[in-house]
Amino acid sequence: MLVLLARKMAIYGLRDASATMLAMQVFGSGFRRPLALLRCFMHEVATCSNRNISVAPCCAPRMTRDEALLIDALATADLASLAALTDNDDCGRALTVALALREEIDVLERRMLSAR
Repeated sequence: MLVLLARKMAIYGLRDASATMLAMQVFGSGFRRPLALLRCFMHEVATCSNRNISVAPCCAPRMTRDEALLIDALATADLASLAALTDNDDCGRALTVALALREEIDVLERRMLSAR
């Protein structure tokens, strides 16, 4: 779902209502913090990038290379993934937000699993 959320924000803007609705459906009542962190992450990546980042349409069944690097950067919080994505070695702010977002998703995941 993060790919779809990121696509919606990249294509329609960080404050896209359909991305907000999707975040509400995915994260439930705790949607605000991961949504804000994903918005911040997308902004930081776009700000520090030295090139255009390719994003597939929302209906596309496959990821682009850049989307795979974006998800890898979120999953591993690795500076090398961010550097490959942005062609910039100075992505410390984006890395910080990636770490916070990954932690928040882990917390929500544990909360959802314990509620079952």
